[in-house]
Amino acid sequence: MPFDVFNIESKTITPESVNKFLRSWGLEYRNLVKEAFDNQGWSSNSWAPRMVPNVAGILNFLDKESRSGNLPNRFFDNRPALQDTGELKNSITVSPVENDSITVGTNKEYARKQQYGIPSVIPITAKMKANILLLLKEGKYKFLKPYLKKSSITIKPTPRTIFGWNDKADEVLIDTIRKNFKS
Repeated sequence: MPFDVFNIESKTITPESVNKFLRSWGLEYRNLVKEAFDNQGWSSNSWAPRMVPNVAGILNFLDKESRSGNLPNRFFDNRPALQDTGELKNSITVSPVENDSITVGTNKEYARKQQYGIPSVIPITAKMKANILLLLKEGKYKFLKPYLKKSSITIKPTPRTIFGWNDKADEVLIDTIRKNFKS
């Protein structure tokens, strides 16, 4: 796609117009990031499928309260990555413009680990072990038995570019510039 040149007159560049542009661009980029969740990546950089069963999700679930019966199907479904609860996607925010800067990001600690494939150590708590025992007594989820003997496990996620870039981002950025700095 050819890059078409556009002119911006200096009189259209004011502190207000820069702030308006930054806010507009932040909102547009946030939408692109959320779209990456739906598309499972950024164009040629597709996300790796999630682990099935989702052991990290199961262990975190078992740490919350007493559990017996069946674990939710979401832990065993071949579902899109990073969409178990929707918390990460829904946490993507745009900061207010400050000092000619804007930030699109998340407050979820695990986002950085997913973005860069940073290992996480999950301690196997007494509550997890008690819940695993309940499930095993019911004759269910025998794959959890080895976790009774562990004090922790390390999960190394495949890097998934949450905050990325693609041709569409180029197009949206150019369009946002045009809308905010008309010549």
